[in-house]
Amino acid sequence: MRRTLLLVLGTLGSVLAAGILYISAESVWQKTATDDLLAAQPSAEITNTVMFPAMIPGTSLIAQDLSSYEGPFWEDGTDREVTNVAALHIYNSSDREIFKVHIELKWDEVCYIFAGDHIPPKSTVVILEQNGYAYRKEAATAIKGWQWLGQLGNGASDICVTDKAMGTIVVTNMTDEILRNVCVYYKSWLSPPDVYMGGITYMVQVPVLLPRQTQYLYPRHYARGYSKVVSVTRDVVANLHG
Repeated sequence: MRRTLLLVLGTLGSVLAAGILYISAESVWQKTATDDLLAAQPSAEITNTVMFPAMIPGTSLIAQDLSSYEGPFWEDGTDREVTNVAALHIYNSSDREIFKVHIELKWDEVCYIFAGDHIPPKSTVVILEQNGYAYRKEAATAIKGWQWLGQLGNGASDICVTDKAMGTIVVTNMTDEILRNVCVYYKSWLSPPDVYMGGITYMVQVPVLLPRQTQYLYPRHYARGYSKVVSVTRDVVANLHG
């Protein structure tokens, strides 16, 4: 089954025809200093024949399918045109955002790697093989991975983030505190079928956000309806009443 995708590219939300996925359904990553960060150790891989859907050892992810992709290559930030690249459909079954994930899908003579970050809980993401390796029809012989899990929720709940017009994000500080290093993370997204496209996550930063202040941002690779904010982080600098 062939599905035409739309990929968000360029400043102010330029939208391109992203190509085709057969079968239905390095990035911007920052190490977050938090006591809730959990590092999962790699575990024994599933061997012999990998049948989808399959749990990925060492992670809370389910590998739903492997398909062939044609269109812009997101994962290294080049957006170069590719054809017949392997695309792994994964589902985060946990209640936590996955800050970083690494998956290895093996055949006897080769190992395919799928890497991503900021994977929202209870969501499906399509990740391209990081080297652009071609899709293989034959069943893989092994699969394994590891992940870093974050805290429950999407981070800074005291910051309101909405979008306005095609390529505009509106960020509002809902507190009486000065906030510094407000980082808004977002991914390309298709709805329907409510699927995030690419392991890569984009980020736009506000160095300082004053109490009750609103700022309008115009990030690259963002277009209303084709992108979705997945996480927000910030530092508290000062309380004006303290």
